[in-house]
Amino acid sequence: MDFFENALNTAKEALEIVSQKTEEVVTTGKQKYTIASLKNKNSKCFESLGRIYFEQLLDTEIEDDETRNLVNIILQNEEKIAQLQEELNG
Repeated sequence: MDFFENALNTAKEALEIVSQKTEEVVTTGKQKYTIASLKNKNSKCFESLGRIYFEQLLDTEIEDDETRNLVNIILQNEEKIAQLQEELNG
């Protein structure tokens, strides 16, 4: 009987370790998901903030060269997008 009791105890210990490791993996997975979700929310906020700032810049004289260049690139890209969409729509 000692053999079966030892085997049973060993199996119980192994299941406890597996259960603990599984819980750690689940917790880690949840944390990684939460981090990714928060990063995604931040990206959307940055995009919205950038759009608001961009719209405000269109109504002002832009003194900063780097900002002016970025605005011009966006405007040129928007024109190109409109042209390409018009070509596609025929």
